[in-house]
Formats: sequence, C-alpha cells, structure tokens
Amino acid sequence: MKNTTSVLPSPFPAATALSNTTHTAVPDRRGWVGQPDERGTLDIIWSCVSTLIICLWTMLHLNVPASCDKSWAMFWRKARWMLLGLLAPELPMVFACGQWASAQRSVAQMGNPGWTIVHSLYADGGGFLLQPPDTYAFPVTAKQIHYLVTEEYIPMPTITQREIWDKSKADKFAKTITGLQTLWLMTQIIARAIQRLPVTPLELSTLSIVCCSLTTLYFWLSKPLDVNATTLLTTSTPISAILLRAGASANDPFRDTPLDFVEPRTYMSSKWYERLLRLILRLGLQSRPLARIPNDRDPQLSTLKQHLFLGVAAAAFASIHLVGGISAFRRMGRRCCGGRIVLLCGSCWQGMGVQRCLCDIGVTLRG
Repeated sequence: MKNTTSVLPSPFPAATALSNTTHTAVPDRRGWVGQPDERGTLDIIWSCVSTLIICLWTMLHLNVPASCDKSWAMFWRKARWMLLGLLAPELPMVFACGQWASAQRSVAQMGNPGWTIVHSLYADGGGFLLQPPDTYAFPVTAKQIHYLVTEEYIPMPTITQREIWDKSKADKFAKTITGLQTLWLMTQIIARAIQRLPVTPLELSTLSIVCCSLTTLYFWLSKPLDVNATTLLTTSTPISAILLRAGASANDPFRDTPLDFVEPRTYMSSKWYERLLRLILRLGLQSRPLARIPNDRDPQLSTLKQHLFLGVAAAAFASIHLVGGISAFRRMGRRCCGGRIVLLCGSCWQGMGVQRCLCDIGVTLRG
C-alpha cells in the first residue's frame, strides 16, 4: 500500500512567499542633521530662563554677613534678592548705583592713593568693624572711617586692594559666560526684529531684566563678592567720649550704630520712611547696634552724571516693554475681516518692574 502525503494550500500565501525570500536590511545612515527652522516653546523657555538665572546670580554682590549668620540664612537672603531682581530689577540697580556714587565720594574725600573705590565699596558693604573699649564691635561705613581717621581716633586702614580681592569670591568665568549668553540673546532678538519675525513677550521681558542686571553688575564691578571675613579696626577712645566730643549733632539716639551722626541724611529712603524706622525701633524688630549693614541701603546720588546714568538705564528698561506693547497693539488693531471691526483700548502701567494691565477691551461691531 502506497503512502501518499497531501499538501494543503496555505491560508497565508503572502507569508509563504515572504518566508521563501531572503532580504538583506540596509541600514539608513545619516550624517549631521540640523534642527528644524521653527522654534519650539521649550527652546524659548530654556533660553530665557537660563539667561535670567545666570544673570541674576552673577549680578548680586551682597554685603558682608554677620558673624552669627548661618549658611542657610545667607543662601535664602541671596534667593530673596534674586526674586527681587526678577520682579523689580530697578531696585537692585538703584541700590547699586547709590553705593557706587557713595564710593566715588569716599575716594575724593580720603585723598589717599591707598584708598580706592574697592576699599570704599568694601567699607560700605560692612567689611570694616570698629572695636571700641566700651561696647561691642559694629560695622562702619567709608564716610565714618573718614571721620574717625580725620579726628585721629584710628589710623588709616592698611589693608591693600589685593588683600581685599583675596577675600572676594568673584568668578571671572561666570561673568564671561553671562556676557556671552546675554550677547547671544540680544543678537537673536535684534536679528528677528530686523527680519520682521515675531518676538515673544517672554524674550522681551528677559531682555529688559538682563539690561537692568548688567547695569547693576557694572555698578558693583569693583565690589568684592561673597566676602565672609571682616577687618577689625580698634580704637582706644570710648564711644561715649567720641559722642561727647561731637557735640549737639550726636545728641539724638542712634538707629543703626553710634556713629549715625556722621551721615544723618545719606540715604534716599530716610526722607520718606523715618516714621517707619521709629516704629521698627519701638517694637524692637531691629537690634542696635547693627551686626551687619543691610543690603537695601541707598546712598544719595550727588552728580549729574550719576543721575543721567541711572535715568538712561531705567528708561531703557521701560522702553523695551513699551516697544513690545506698541507692536502688540498695532497687530491687534489691524484685525479686520468680513465687515468685522475690533475696537481696542489698552493701557498698561509700568512701575517697579511689575506690569499691570488696567484695560484691555474688545468691542465687536457688525456692518
């Protein structure tokens, strides 16, 4: 009996055909692949946020902390000032300009080649402590040091500019990266404006904040960065004797240190928040004498050049927002389609770096 084997037809003829055929896969090799022409949202956010963080962190040159300050206290202090530089960048710029002006006056008053603008900014930042025999050590400003040296209570400080810079933690590499990143952002925005391409509001806001931050950095360029060690100046004359010799000008109770009478009206803010200071002292919210010089000191400007410098920088900050707002209103006002007219009324208030939209009304009329 002959055995026969029947071959049944395959229900998947295409699969059978493929199984009998051998294919050699050729890998798709490519070289350098450029990015797409369009910018993504993440690209814009990353560029602006990274520029802001680098700029604000590099810009801040805070005063010397107190000896009792902990690391976390100093970190959060700098974080708060970074937030202030983001929300109201004109405020750090005003403080830095005032300190820069005060340092220039101090150099002219001292008239000593060994006293430079670095010494002045170091002193106004709380780098010098005076140790009298009858009280605790307290910080003294550049003008107070000039008074003490003139009255021969202390000798001229012998610390050199190089020794002060040795205390500083200034990072030239970080400042170079900040400059390059800012230059790249400005080049992008200017190039897109020339080509009549849209610029996002985030980029305009970043550019305006960066302009303020760079101006602040210019004022603080000679100020030592992140100094933690102070220089002690000793005097053998008691504070009571210094106040007695000063006469009637030293009769009023001091707010910050016993040498407040040397510069009674130095700060611009002292003209309008005198009552607030008295309330703070009455409630015991501030210790006397101060352990460190606060960072919000704003010495008055004295020359026309200083006022113009600060005014031009503030005007540039506001102008960038103004140009962006005008361009946006023009684009919105040109929207006319099918007898549909959109009437737009916009008014924006710019104050201390915070934009508040007061009115943005759209009224639709059909013809």
